[in-house]
Amino acid sequence: MYYLQNWRADVVALVSDAAAQIEQVRYSAYGVPYNLPAGDVLSTYGSADFTDYLQLATWYGASSYDARGDLDLDGDVDASDLSAFTSNNANEHA
Repeated sequence: MYYLQNWRADVVALVSDAAAQIEQVRYSAYGVPYNLPAGDVLSTYGSADFTDYLQLATWYGASSYDARGDLDLDGDVDASDLSAFTSNNANEHA
């Protein structure tokens, strides 16, 4: 696992050895961190839900690229990103 940092040395993301995003961390205006799991493409403060999946599916069918939907960080939004969303969030609401 790799820790990615911003210019202030805050840890802002975790990426696996296979270059797949595990989660992101964002910070409020007061420096309070909150996690964004892989698949929380609409940045709803730690919840990757059906709305996020629908947005991801929309980007999958679009001709333009949006990095928020590229969960496996391979340069495109494709079926492997939909699969990554499903596997990362399989136990989210169990």
